[in-house]
Amino acid sequence: MQFDVYEISPGRLVMVVQADAATLPSCVVAPLIPMESGPARISILEPSIEIGGVEYSLHVGELAAIPASLIRGVPLARCPDREWEIRKALDFFLSGI
Repeated sequence: MQFDVYEISPGRLVMVVQADAATLPSCVVAPLIPMESGPARISILEPSIEIGGVEYSLHVGELAAIPASLIRGVPLARCPDREWEIRKALDFFLSGI
């Protein structure tokens, strides 16, 4: 589930960033904003991710805990191949490194 992308409401995509081992009533996610309509991207903090031919910016600075019940069904995308870049953004956001 970590680094999987879900549509939690029409047009609203989020990526699960918390570890799979954390079984809680909430889930920590980061929103994915289409690059063509969103704000200018902050490169290290907002990795770009392509989903279904559309480029999105992962807004790590807008982490949120949402009810785990919103994360359901089949993910739109799985991004384990982007783990290093996502972890780098999370580390920068949380510790400045």
